[in-house]
Amino acid sequence: MCKKIVLDPVPQTQHRPISIHVNTVISPNIVPFQRHFNYKKADWNGFTKELDQRVKIITPTPDNYDTFAQLVSKTARRHIPRGCRVEYIPGLSKECAEEYQEYVTMFEADPFAKETTAKGATVMESISKERNKTWHTLIESADMTRNSKKAWSTIRKLQGDPTTAPQQPKVTPNQVAHQLLLNGRSGKKHKTKYSGDPGFTKPFTMQELEAGIAKLQPGKAIGLDNIASEQLKNFGPEATKWLLQLYDTCRRSHRLPKIWKKSHIIGLLKSGKIHPSQRVIDQYRFSAIPTIYSNASCSTDWHLW
Repeated sequence: MCKKIVLDPVPQTQHRPISIHVNTVISPNIVPFQRHFNYKKADWNGFTKELDQRVKIITPTPDNYDTFAQLVSKTARRHIPRGCRVEYIPGLSKECAEEYQEYVTMFEADPFAKETTAKGATVMESISKERNKTWHTLIESADMTRNSKKAWSTIRKLQGDPTTAPQQPKVTPNQVAHQLLLNGRSGKKHKTKYSGDPGFTKPFTMQELEAGIAKLQPGKAIGLDNIASEQLKNFGPEATKWLLQLYDTCRRSHRLPKIWKKSHIIGLLKSGKIHPSQRVIDQYRFSAIPTIYSNASCSTDWHLW
């Protein structure tokens, strides 16, 4: 593959030289560096065992929740790989990686040789077969009705669509805060009436907590405590018991951890054409990302939330 670039004009002439860069047939995709947990290679047994051993020394109170969140994060970094590949070739298997390295060596020596061209065609055929195999596996196992994130992610990888850096929004934090205040003023006063139902005062049960954790979906955005639903689903008996005692303490004391009252606010640019007279702030819709533990409490019919 070749890339043509028109250079600047030669001084005192109208001639503009052309530079031709010869690239390999297989070029890796360049993606921005951003660390992510690789949950497929996680040591969940070690994560569960260490967390259960160290969580016993923490008292389950709202004030100690930050300490508990730090413990979960440190334990996760020790047992879950966390890295990023800035260069990635979709469909390149371990068996084909050696052939690809041989092709790169031959290309650097002589890119126009017949052996180099034949080697590149062989590597491309192997990668195409691997992509075809991945596609069939996706079609047979993907469920687009509930969560299409995995399907679209695989489609972008097979198409070689590199991840681009997100654009910086043209909205200031003060404009976002002002718009959120306007959205919260509906003009109607809602008064909540509580009945004498004893369901609001009875303690939580382990069955309710396990039902709420089971409803959490993997791959969702995390909150300010940097704890994902995959980590919560792999809590051991001691960590789950600590979380249940924390909920009961919040119920009795009528207090919540401060971080549960905060959330990420993300501005998403609306699709479609924008009218020129429309304000810049009106071109975005805002989404709040709470902590995963508040989501766990809302995922079941609990009598407090």
